[in-house]
Amino acid sequence: MGDPVAEFTQFGWSIMSQGVQPNLDNMFLAQTAQSDYEELCRMDVLGIQDTPLGDQKVVHKEFLEQLRRDPVHVWYETGLPWKGGHPPLPSNEENSLKRLGTLVQRLKKTDKFDEYNSIIQDQLKQTFQLCGMKMSEI
Repeated sequence: MGDPVAEFTQFGWSIMSQGVQPNLDNMFLAQTAQSDYEELCRMDVLGIQDTPLGDQKVVHKEFLEQLRRDPVHVWYETGLPWKGGHPPLPSNEENSLKRLGTLVQRLKKTDKFDEYNSIIQDQLKQTFQLCGMKMSEI
């Protein structure tokens, strides 16, 4: 007598017991996993205030401060947005040149080098025309 019994119903699990005292009023508790999840994920429960506009302004300001244009290679560089004060990453130029050399050798062996080269040259011309630059300006 008095041992609780759990029963799964359409509304979820129900725990029932006769209780140790007679004539107790019935009491119901309904709880869903969705409400638990929403409660867990609420920012104010953790003491965190969500300020998306303020955060974005700070991130944008840091982005603009870190953004720099490389005049030699004509590209832009910036830091990683999620790693504040991160040191510059090492150059991967040596590995890239090795891969390019291997690719060129493979293209020459299969007699596709001239075809690929003409495609790349056309793309370069189109890119510089869009930017309003001449190939000799590089």
